[in-house]
Amino acid sequence: MARTYQVSVATRIRDAFIMALLRAGVNMGTTSLLTVHGRRSGQPHSVPVVLMVRDGQRWLVAPYGVVQWVRNIRAAGTATLTCGRRSEMIAVTELSAQQAAPVLKQYLSRVAIVRPYFDVTQDSSLEDFVQEAPHHPVFLVTGAEESGDIRQAQELNGGTDPQATPETPIASLPTGNAGDSATRLVGTVLGVFAGLLGLEHGYFEILQGNVKPSSALIHAIGPPCKPEKVWHGCEPAMTLVPNFLITGILATILSLLTYQQPGELFSSKESGEVGFC
Repeated sequence: MARTYQVSVATRIRDAFIMALLRAGVNMGTTSLLTVHGRRSGQPHSVPVVLMVRDGQRWLVAPYGVVQWVRNIRAAGTATLTCGRRSEMIAVTELSAQQAAPVLKQYLSRVAIVRPYFDVTQDSSLEDFVQEAPHHPVFLVTGAEESGDIRQAQELNGGTDPQATPETPIASLPTGNAGDSATRLVGTVLGVFAGLLGLEHGYFEILQGNVKPSSALIHAIGPPCKPEKVWHGCEPAMTLVPNFLITGILATILSLLTYQQPGELFSSKESGEVGFC
C-alpha cells in the first residue's frame, strides 16, 4: 500500500535549503522552483519540483498526490518556473490518465525516492499506471505565450475546444540506451561515495561544536587529531561558514540530498532521458 505523504520538520528543512539554493541561482539538474499563486489567498507560494524533460517537452509530476501546489496550479493555470538563474512564466494543461501513464512510468524509474508513495512499481504495465494516474496528477508545461498562441489558433481553426488537452502518445517516451544506464550508474556510485564522505565530515565538524575556525581551510576532525603528523589524517576541508557546528550541519544536509537522486544530474537530454530544465 502506498505511503501517505506527510510534511515533517526534516522535510521542511530540506525543502527550505533546496529553495535557498535555487533562489541563489544554483543549477540542480531538473530540480526547479515552482511558484504559483494561492487559489484563496492570492499570495505566491514556492515549492521545489523535479521536472520531467524529454524530446523538447516538459511535464510537472505530483508524486505525493493532490497536494497544495497541485490545487493552486489547477486553479491558476499558470505559474513561474525557476531553474538556475532563468525564470519563465509557464502555462500548464493537466493530462488524462492515458496520457499521464507513460510520463509517470518514466518518472518513477528515474526518481527512486518517491516510489513508496505509489501503488505501482517501475516495472508495472502501462495499464497499471493508467489506474494509478488519478492519484498523481501530471501537467504538460508550455510557455505562457506559446499556450496563448495555441489556444488562439484553435479558436480560429473551426471551433476546436481551446481547453482540450494536447495528445501525448504512449510511444513518445522511449527508454534509454545502455550508455545512458552506464552513465547513471557511474553518477550514482560517485554520488553515494560523495555522500559518505560528506556525512563523515559533517559528523566530525559537528563534534567540534560552536567554534569559529581560524581560517577557511579547516580540518574536519579536531583535537586530539594532529594534522602536523599526517597532513590528511584529520581530513582537510574548506568552509565559507565561520562556524564548525553550522558547517557540519550543512555538510550533513548536502550529503543526504546527494543520496536522494545521485544519478539524476548525469542524465542526458540528447539521449531522450530526463534532462536539464
